[in-house]
Amino acid sequence: MDDTTLLASGRDLREAHGTLKKMMERKNGVFDWSKTYNSPLEMNKLTLVNFTMSHGKADNDKILVLKYTHGNDRNTVRVRPSPNAKLLGVILDSRLTWTAHHEKVREKAVKWTMAFKRFTRTASGMMMNEARKLYNAVAVPKITYAADLWFRSKKSSQTNRNPADFGPTLLTRRLESIQRQAAISITGGLRTSPGDALIVHANLTPIGTQLKETCLKTYARLATRPENHPIANAIRRTARTQVKTHRTSLHHLAKSSKFDPDEMEKIKPTRSRPGENLTFTTSIAGSKEASIEIDRAEFRKGTMIYTDGSGYKEQVAASAILFTNGRRTAELRYRLGPLTEHTVFEGELVGIILGLHLARSVNGTRTRINFSIDNQATIRTLANNDPQPAQYLIDKIKRNVNVLHAEEMARREQSNDDNPWKMEISFTWVAGHMESVGNEAADELAKHAAEHGSSNRQRLPKFLHNQLPISLSAIKQQITSKTKTETKAWWKMSKRYKRIKCIDLSLPSRKFIKATSGLNRKQTSILTQLRTDHVPLNGHLFRIKRSATPHCPHCPNTTESTNHFLFFCRKYNMQRHKLVLVLKRKAFSKKFILTDEKAIRHTINYINDTGRFKHILGDIKAELIEDNKRE
Repeated sequence: MDDTTLLASGRDLREAHGTLKKMMERKNGVFDWSKTYNSPLEMNKLTLVNFTMSHGKADNDKILVLKYTHGNDRNTVRVRPSPNAKLLGVILDSRLTWTAHHEKVREKAVKWTMAFKRFTRTASGMMMNEARKLYNAVAVPKITYAADLWFRSKKSSQTNRNPADFGPTLLTRRLESIQRQAAISITGGLRTSPGDALIVHANLTPIGTQLKETCLKTYARLATRPENHPIANAIRRTARTQVKTHRTSLHHLAKSSKFDPDEMEKIKPTRSRPGENLTFTTSIAGSKEASIEIDRAEFRKGTMIYTDGSGYKEQVAASAILFTNGRRTAELRYRLGPLTEHTVFEGELVGIILGLHLARSVNGTRTRINFSIDNQATIRTLANNDPQPAQYLIDKIKRNVNVLHAEEMARREQSNDDNPWKMEISFTWVAGHMESVGNEAADELAKHAAEHGSSNRQRLPKFLHNQLPISLSAIKQQITSKTKTETKAWWKMSKRYKRIKCIDLSLPSRKFIKATSGLNRKQTSILTQLRTDHVPLNGHLFRIKRSATPHCPHCPNTTESTNHFLFFCRKYNMQRHKLVLVLKRKAFSKKFILTDEKAIRHTINYINDTGRFKHILGDIKAELIEDNKRE
């Protein structure tokens, strides 16, 4: 055992200290446990924190005196209160505020951002896409750790308010400044570049919105805890009743979320014994063509059940069709609900449940039943025993398969059938939209269910008579979609939006990252600088007091701006002519030459031929794009 935490409450600190003293000194208490299991306590590591809403009481030190026996000696230890303590990486303050932890979050953000910058030097750093992945995979989780405890998402009636302000203002502003440094490292922009413009070019989420998204997704995950989980009752209670004072983190999360925890699916940590044998087989062909050949070979013989799930007209639906010797004999359809509450993956699983229900109606001896499914992930998930969304549907499928086997054995015993072969149930992948008769029919039936509803209730399995719980995956998708909407709203409120939207209206998006996926650091840097107008040309250098004049060195009394460098400077007419020969009239479109994936390499070629930035970047000729192209 590494660390142990004891919590005692009372009407005042004296009563709370008395409770702690009894817990430590009583028979079979902490000190006795330490001697029994030969685990001596490090007394100098004991930390006492007096938690109280009264700042006066928090400042009034109450020393805890503990007496214990070590061998034949009777010892006394005095534990002086500490203003805060660290528990599982979270700093708890005696005044019940998060000020100390906010400072710790800022320090962690600075630490990881500085470490991240070492890999993103302009001359020889990582490519933009890899740098972004590294930041999101390492720095962001460190910064947002336990955000559901210390970050409070604030609501406002103002529709034009910056979404990044929906939280602790001081902390959010500090983290925004640190995130700007990370965006500079990712994109290769100048240090004077505006942070919001670089954040959208790197396709990052503003830190305030990122923290809000983390909190909501954490609460959604907590809401899926089963009934026997210690936190389940607390989540249910705080969701139903809001208090006016002394709100906990769960109260704040319940108020800011848009779903009812009671209606969420429940995910169990364990579902079956390890190494449990499956009573069915799965098969996935090596290619689409191979799967269609297998499907056509087996379609005319035996029992084939085609299932499908579909997201159509904002609804999720499932279908199953039974084919016997190539003849369509039965079908079922079921509408799960809106896409905001369910996923197509759930639809695929419900389709299998419908198919198993149809399989029970097959007459005679059933030696083999094949389920044809056009979703490989669904087939692979059936053999996965890990905790996951929609696991209650997977478990239902496995139980129904076992019931089907039991029914077949009972049917054979009643008919005195001595067939030694057990019934085989297989789940096979068939490529969708490849002219498979059964799969196309199941797809049409699923869309019909999404538009017109389920089959007659009496024909459906009892399991589907009631509404299915809300999917965790659907809630997370909804939160992600809202985050993207808030990020776009945040960008539209920027002072730089009107200028940069003329170059790239799609920001924030992955379009710029995709277009620059074949560029090295130097090439990405100069493109970002040209797009943001923060580029080492005299026009900008004079504005930041790094040049004595804003004028072009080759064109008297003309400001050397980005537009002047790209389209008008007489010094580079020959290089510009080569660009025009390739891009025609579009060579004079700033939006085209700085955004289009094919035109960018020619723009880099033009910049390299001018030699204007050779003293800074060296050789950045277009061939380097192909050399570094990633498959």
